[in-house]
Amino acid sequence: MTLRELREDVQAMRSRDPASRSALDVLLFAPGMRALWRHRLEHALWTHGARFLARLLAHRTRRKTGVEIHPGARIGRRVVIDHGMGVVIGETAVVGDDVHLYSGVVLGATSRRRGVRHPMVEDGVVLGAQAIVLGPVRIGRGAKIGAGAVVRRSVAPGEVICAVTRVSAAASEARVRPAVGESSQQPGRPLRCSEEAGEASRVALPAQRGGESAAAAMNAAKSRCDEVSVR
Repeated sequence: MTLRELREDVQAMRSRDPASRSALDVLLFAPGMRALWRHRLEHALWTHGARFLARLLAHRTRRKTGVEIHPGARIGRRVVIDHGMGVVIGETAVVGDDVHLYSGVVLGATSRRRGVRHPMVEDGVVLGAQAIVLGPVRIGRGAKIGAGAVVRRSVAPGEVICAVTRVSAAASEARVRPAVGESSQQPGRPLRCSEEAGEASRVALPAQRGGESAAAAMNAAKSRCDEVSVR
C-alpha cells in the first residue's frame, strides 16, 4: 500500500463518517479501515502464491477487527467499511472504487463449485447494515442496497433496493388473505421503493384496524421510500 492510497482512504473515511474527527481518529479507531489495509498485504501474498500465509494473516485480521475478507477478494480504492463488525467478503468477490459498506454486510456465495461464485459490486455502491448479496450477481454503479435486504439478482445502476417491511396490520392481513386476482408478497424478496409504495396503496384499502387509517399507512410507506436509510 502506497502513501497516496493511505491518504485517499483516510480522506474517504473522514468525508463519509462524521464521527471521524481527524486523520488520527481514522488511523487508530477505524477497525474496518485497518482490515482493508491488512487485506491489501494479504491479497498480495495470495496472488504471489503464499496462500497459507495469506490465510493465516486474514484469520488474525478477523480476530482483531471482526471483519472477514478472503485474501482472494479484489477490493478497489477509497472503499470504506463503516464500523465493520460482521462484514464478510468471499474469495471471488470484486468490490469497485468508492464503495461504502456498513456493519454486517455479507458478499457470499450460493454454490459450492469452484470459480466465480460471489458478487461483483461496481463503483459508488452503498450497502446498508446487515445487507446480504449472494451469488455471482452484479450490483450496478451507484446502486443502494438498504439495511437488511437480501439480494440474489443483479441490480441495475442507480437502483435502490429496500428490505421487505411490514407497512401496517392491514398489510399483514392482506399478505395472508390477498384480494381476488392478486398474489401475496413472497417473503424474503427485496422491494423497490416504488413497489413498496404500490404495496401500501393496495393493502391500505381494508377498513381501519387498531386506529390506523389507510391514509396514514400510505404516507408512512411513501416517507420511508423518500428517505431510504442504509444504516
